[in-house]
Amino acid sequence: MFKFFRKKSKIQKLSWSDISIAKFKDLKKVLDNTPEDDLVWALIGVCYGMSEDEVNALPIRTAEDYAKGVSFLNTEPRPSVAKKSYTLNGRKYITTMDFSRISTAQFIDFQQAWRDSAEHPERVLAICLIPEGHKYNDGYSTQEVMDDILTMSIPDSMGLSAFFFALLRWSMKRTARTMSRQLKKARKEMTKEQIALMENIIRMANSADGWKQSMR
Repeated sequence: MFKFFRKKSKIQKLSWSDISIAKFKDLKKVLDNTPEDDLVWALIGVCYGMSEDEVNALPIRTAEDYAKGVSFLNTEPRPSVAKKSYTLNGRKYITTMDFSRISTAQFIDFQQAWRDSAEHPERVLAICLIPEGHKYNDGYSTQEVMDDILTMSIPDSMGLSAFFFALLRWSMKRTARTMSRQLKKARKEMTKEQIALMENIIRMANSADGWKQSMR
């Protein structure tokens, strides 16, 4: 009967929208390195920005409320719909949504970044998020962009990543079809080296679907 006299909890119940990429990395470290008996308290510390001593000092009733506040961790995060722009740390970023205008530098950087995207999604997202008023990698700090991206929520980062990879796969498939037609028309006028280069590029473009698997 005493539960009827207990005051309603004032602890904010969190969701995946409250978890940034940076916090998600910290959660992963906790899950990988914390004994099961201490896991809930360590997760509370990360989610609510509390030190180990602060968590240990919580009254048991309050600690229980915090534990309920992180119950969303038992659910799968849902990606949000990609937006044309994002404001991160007070700075506006424009999303690359037209791959017909992607620069060679962007594509080369993507090839280098995507293999490590599971551990460092900010490196890939920094390729498709451009500070307002700038062209890619021109007149701004890439490190500052990645630091800002680390503040992006998990649903937003998942939605943007899915959009970016889907758009890139579509663009590469289209490029492969165009180059295949060009190769058929110009094969007689090309050297063996040129033909081999074109065929290699087409194979790479057609393998774009494999990138999605590498992100899982």
